Amino acid sequence: MYKLKLFLLTITSFSLVLFTACDEGLRVVGVELVSYPDKLFYVIGVDDSIDLSGGRAKLLLKDKSIITNDSKMDDEWNFKVTHNIDFEREGVYEITVTRYKYSFSFPVQVVSFEAIEDIVNTGIN
Repeated sequence: MYKLKLFLLTITSFSLVLFTACDEGLRVVGVELVSYPDKLFYVIGVDDSIDLSGGRAKLLLKDKSIITNDSKMDDEWNFKVTHNIDFEREGVYEITVTRYKYSFSFPVQVVSFEAIEDIVNTGIN
């Protein structure tokens, strides 16, 4: 019985060391914005949801390596996206993208159709 306990303890210890060592370099220690989404302005009465296409992020790993890819912020890396945007009210709002306990934020703006017409008609000074 003693030999069986010793064998199980040895196998368990070896497994823990092996699996912990393999995962150690892959621990995420941060996320960063690489590029903003294509759409940062939303129009009252036209838009009713956020569009993150074109936005890119990178994962910073404990071993100081970086993982980037061409996926959207809300795609295969399981980012959580939160915001408080009121698509019926002009203003600047913040979108927060989170993975694990790490996050970054960026602003977007909701404007009225009239404001866009004014810019088009008078030009930007």
